[in-house]
Amino acid sequence: MSTGTEILALTEGKSSHFIATMGTGGTITGCAQSLNTLSEEEGKKPPQIIGVDPIGSILKEYFETGKMGVPHTYKVEGFGEDFIPPATDFTHIDEIRQVNDEQCFIMARRLARKEGLFSGGSAGGAIQMDLEVA
Repeated sequence: MSTGTEILALTEGKSSHFIATMGTGGTITGCAQSLNTLSEEEGKKPPQIIGVDPIGSILKEYFETGKMGVPHTYKVEGFGEDFIPPATDFTHIDEIRQVNDEQCFIMARRLARKEGLFSGGSAGGAIQMDLEVA
């Protein structure tokens, strides 16, 4: 619950969305659980929880259909899966959106060039989705 508590404190409970890449599912599940619980305790609307999944991973398809899809190769590392991780609790996720390799790597390069942040493709994917949702 500590990450969710910290997010709520830093945003003064005014965050409308929580967007995170999905790998093992631990971060998005844990944050979603705590953000929902803490928001309700404070009488505030919980943020919309959006997972980011690379095209080629099976998590989005499983979330939407309940069926195991066929994974395809993708180059971005750090998120996406070809199995359903036990730490992922889809009941706390409102939506899953996908990004492709090109979007991830272009955004990672943009972060380095414009912000001086040296990150990987998974961070690029998360920021790409942040901008799309915003």
